[in-house]
Amino acid sequence: MAANASSTKAKKEILNSSSMTIGAMGSGSDYSPFIQHLGIPALNVGFGGEDDGGEYHSIYDSYDLFKRFKDPKFEYGVALAKTAGRATLRLVNATVLPFDFSGFL
Repeated sequence: MAANASSTKAKKEILNSSSMTIGAMGSGSDYSPFIQHLGIPALNVGFGGEDDGGEYHSIYDSYDLFKRFKDPKFEYGVALAKTAGRATLRLVNATVLPFDFSGFL
């Protein structure tokens, strides 16, 4: 990610790259039913670079926490919904999906 680049040169290389690597989503209660059990491809869209949180799936993971501290004006949520929506529309309308699966061979 460009924001975490160790130097200006590294940041420029990342920003000028024509490809983007997507990491594995992992496992657990959120993804296992779709990927491992049903074979349904899934994508986790989100923004990075903020703090790691740590309250996910805990007693503190609540609407109140989100409203008071995470996204009081719901701007982050709206931006993420627009980003995910646009990406979804571009993929469903593509003649050929822009993925390179050669790494899986």
